[in-house]
Amino acid sequence: MNASFYGILNVYQEMLGGSSVNVAGVNFDTRTDRTWMGAGVGGSYSWADNKYTVYGESSVNTSVNHFGGNYNVKANLGFRMKF
Repeated sequence: MNASFYGILNVYQEMLGGSSVNVAGVNFDTRTDRTWMGAGVGGSYSWADNKYTVYGESSVNTSVNHFGGNYNVKANLGFRMKF
């Protein structure tokens, strides 16, 4: 049996000046939200001499300019088997 856990902190910076798209007459623009911050946690659990592993990670990211107003939430879950 083996278990591991971790935490992550990230800073994302758009270097190319952002992007813009128009959908049905509505403009969506990322030029004002070029810097984002993120935090997350993850972990894994292995058994049978590390033959089987379940793992997961979740994170939340938010714009620095509009903290909490623009955000995304992400989660990944998986199963790994060695043979």
